[in-house]
Amino acid sequence: MKQRLLILFTCVVLFINILSTFSLDVSAKSNLTVKVHSGLDNKAKETKGLPVLLTITNKGDAFSGEIVIDNEHVYSGGMGIVTPLEIGSNETKSIKIMLDYFSNQYSNNLGKNQMIHIYEGNWKTGKEIRFTGDEEINPRVYDRSNNFILTFTNSTDRLSALSSTSSTDSTEIIHLGGLKQDIIPTTAKGWSMANIVVVDEYSISSLKEEEQQSLLEWVKLGGTLLIGASDNLDGEIGIFKDFLPLFLSDETVKTQSKDIQKKFKDVKLSNEIVSYKAKKADAEVKTILELNNHILAAKSGLGDGQIIQTAFSLGDEPLSTEKNYGELLQRIIPFNAISNINANYQFANFTEGNTSVNEMFPTFQVSTLLLIIIIAIYIIVVGPLLYFLLKRKDKREYAWWIIPALSLFISILVFGYGAKDRLSKPQIQQSAVYKIDGDDSLNGYYMNSLLTNSSGDFTFTTPTNSTSTLIRNFNNGGTIHKQGILEHYQKENKITVLNNRYWSVSTIAGEMQMRNVGSFDIDIEVEDSAIKGTVKNNLPYTVKDLSIWYGSQWLKLGSIKPEQTLKITQTFNGALLLPAMPIYSNYPNQVKNQEDIMNGRKEMLKNAAYDLIVGKEQPALVGWVDDAITPISLKDSKADMSNVNLLVQSFNPKTNLTGEFVLPANSMTYDIIPTSNSAMADRPENSSSWYIEEGTYDFDWVIPEMLQDKKFKWTELQLANTDPKNVQLQILNVKTSSFEAINDGRFTITKNVKDYISDEGLIKFKLDRKMSDDQHTNIPTLQLKGEVKQ
Repeated sequence: MKQRLLILFTCVVLFINILSTFSLDVSAKSNLTVKVHSGLDNKAKETKGLPVLLTITNKGDAFSGEIVIDNEHVYSGGMGIVTPLEIGSNETKSIKIMLDYFSNQYSNNLGKNQMIHIYEGNWKTGKEIRFTGDEEINPRVYDRSNNFILTFTNSTDRLSALSSTSSTDSTEIIHLGGLKQDIIPTTAKGWSMANIVVVDEYSISSLKEEEQQSLLEWVKLGGTLLIGASDNLDGEIGIFKDFLPLFLSDETVKTQSKDIQKKFKDVKLSNEIVSYKAKKADAEVKTILELNNHILAAKSGLGDGQIIQTAFSLGDEPLSTEKNYGELLQRIIPFNAISNINANYQFANFTEGNTSVNEMFPTFQVSTLLLIIIIAIYIIVVGPLLYFLLKRKDKREYAWWIIPALSLFISILVFGYGAKDRLSKPQIQQSAVYKIDGDDSLNGYYMNSLLTNSSGDFTFTTPTNSTSTLIRNFNNGGTIHKQGILEHYQKENKITVLNNRYWSVSTIAGEMQMRNVGSFDIDIEVEDSAIKGTVKNNLPYTVKDLSIWYGSQWLKLGSIKPEQTLKITQTFNGALLLPAMPIYSNYPNQVKNQEDIMNGRKEMLKNAAYDLIVGKEQPALVGWVDDAITPISLKDSKADMSNVNLLVQSFNPKTNLTGEFVLPANSMTYDIIPTSNSAMADRPENSSSWYIEEGTYDFDWVIPEMLQDKKFKWTELQLANTDPKNVQLQILNVKTSSFEAINDGRFTITKNVKDYISDEGLIKFKLDRKMSDDQHTNIPTLQLKGEVKQ
């Protein structure tokens, strides 16, 4: 007996060894080696897009399969990104992949974690194989608050002055022309780490078409492109030729250094500036710097972004070697104040904390009256009726199984009636907020929550110009691509949500761009606290509860159908429509019914809407659409849809002011920009105070564009500082280019107020934050008084 057991044990061990050897041989047949280059100069920005270059070497037989990258989006979201792989024997191939979002928080928390997986055949049915080389994508990741300046130049020395445009260590300069790898982004998201892209006599036309197009899309989504002059600008600038703010002639002019110093007192140049004679490309172009009737720099808007152009070369000597050249550039282009792509529409803020609101589905609903009727019938049937029938048949012993069976039948009947919606189809709650742009496109973000009616995998299709991520908690371990997969095709993207349980909820969210949809034609005039005008709906949707969003208020106008024109006659408190301001969420404390669920979703969208128009400094039209306007569908299945969409369109009303008026603090925008390495300023959400650490800052206020007109005369500037001991201020006198100390908590200027306001409506302060026990403080507030010139 012992001998038989020994033989059996030996056979099992041999079988396991043979099986493992066979498995290793199968994995080894591919002989793939992977080398990863990620980010621009191996740098990335937290939650922004990331270009990745995979160099794959195959020393074995030809291989056909798929690469899957575990791509995390902070703690709450991520997907497996699928890329096809076809590589011959003894071949080396480079594959460029654009990740819409990137974060390494998940992998940092769990230690070393494989992010790159290769499957033979396909990810769904194929076998994952082993490979040598890099398994992780590991660029140096910077915080979202860091400034990234990307440059195209033929020599890094030409733009060395850029390093002095920031007084903090939070600015990174990356020279794209000097990168050894072919890793230039091919999607707008790939450029999203940049705050500004600088072009200095570089042939943008030499870039691939998809690289140029993606850079253009990035600008339209909120990016800033700075273009310097050159001898052959039209031939070099490629796709951007038709969007330049200036026409440059062949004639050159010289601007004396004394004229520069007269404009900017602390900018001392040793040499004159040689530039091309320039004129504006159209009336919408804004001049940034003009001396002696000659334009040196101008800018034009493009979508939500801007193109800044100089009439002089950015990198030519002797200007580029001037000691104060960086100061001049900073005066023309405020690098520290330029945000990038509207902070990705604050998409991270949209997903973090809001998912639970959208995942709240209505519970089973059976009316009280129906339940009473069913119970009454049950009592009658089980009581006297059943007793009478069984007694008549002399079968009263049958009661022991008839009563339980009848109870079970009634329970199943009630359950089936109440849960019929969940049993028949999956349910989807789709919530989205979109900004309407001037080119009739809709840009914003969406959230789709799926309540399944069965277990297994569910697949969505989305347009190619959208992004998607699965919102789940990946911080508890596991492999991201085992939970969700994103596949890119020529005409659509496919998202597969894996391993769903019965009646479980999964959420996908992302950013969406829809072109040529439509917009509102807005003709609104404001005078003496009255609003008059018309709004025409050129959208293909009925918009409900159309309102004017000014300040933190919504003034309801009514609903409007497609092609309908709504006449407006309203009164309001105030002399002008203030720019839209944030509306903080007011979610229901207790969710009792379906109406509470919908109200919670609407509050979520109202809170998110401001992130789409931040910096516009204008009021906006807002309204609700019940249609399923987001082009996302569940593949091979029909679902019950519950849709709510919020549309937002900024506008500039005609404002007719008469006599004297007051411009309060909440009608202007402001920003606090660190200018020392130790400085950090942040405003906690839903808080009126700021957290400001010890250090120095630029404290900038901007007057609404509608009031930046010479027909207004400013008569008083008043600043209120509630913490003068710990927050010390100086104000910039634009005329003298010098800062003047403010020694009192309440500071007022009544003479020559215009000397403190730039041509762009900017009022600049220097803020010195002293060390204190509590770094939270209420910021100083500004108020202006003015009058209409006669």
